[in-house]
Amino acid sequence: MSLITFNKLFFDNEEACRNFFFNIFHPSGFVCSKCGCIHYRILSTRPHVYQCKHCYHQVNLFVGTIFQNNKLPLYTLLLGIFLFVTPYNGISAEELANSIDVNRKTAQLLCRKIRYLMEIDNHCFDLQSSFLEADCFYIGGKSHNGKRGLGTDKQTFLIVLATDRENNYPYRFKTAAIKSENKENVLDFLETISIMIKILY
Repeated sequence: MSLITFNKLFFDNEEACRNFFFNIFHPSGFVCSKCGCIHYRILSTRPHVYQCKHCYHQVNLFVGTIFQNNKLPLYTLLLGIFLFVTPYNGISAEELANSIDVNRKTAQLLCRKIRYLMEIDNHCFDLQSSFLEADCFYIGGKSHNGKRGLGTDKQTFLIVLATDRENNYPYRFKTAAIKSENKENVLDFLETISIMIKILY
C-alpha cells in the first residue's frame, strides 16, 4: 500500500482507524467478556470504549494489548506503524518522530513495541507454501576483520520467504539470527520453524 492510498483510507477518518484496530483485536466480532452479549455501542464521550448493551460492561479498544496505555490519536498510531514497517531500508526513531509529530521518546517506545510484535508474529506462524526462497544478510557496522560476505564477522541473519512462485510478493516470511551461513545452520533453522522440505543449499 502506498502512502497516498493509506491516507485516502485513514486520514481524518477516526472511524476507519478504529475499525482497523477493532477488526484485528476482535476478528470474530464483539463479545462481552461478562455476559457474552454481541451487541454494543461506542461511547460518544470516549470513542475508544465499547459498552455492552446488555450489562453495560465497558471495554477499551486496546485493553489486553501492547497498546493498552496508548494516548496517541488513532491515525497517528496507525501512521507510525505504517511508516515503520513499509520502508525497505527501515526508519529511525528520530525520523519517525518527525514524521508523526511526536517527541523522540514516544517514537522510540513505539518502535520497540512494533519490533516486539514483529518478533512474536515471526514465531507464531509456519510457512505453509508451495514455494520458498531463502537468503542471508548481515547486520552491523564495518567488519572488524575487514572481510565481506561469508567471511564477515557481522551478525548473520537468515530470511525465508513463502510465495507461490519465484520472485513473487511473499505471503509471509521468517527471519532468525544464525551463527554463520552454512548448510548445517540453515537446515537447523528450517527444522526449527517446521518447514518440511528438501532444500539444496
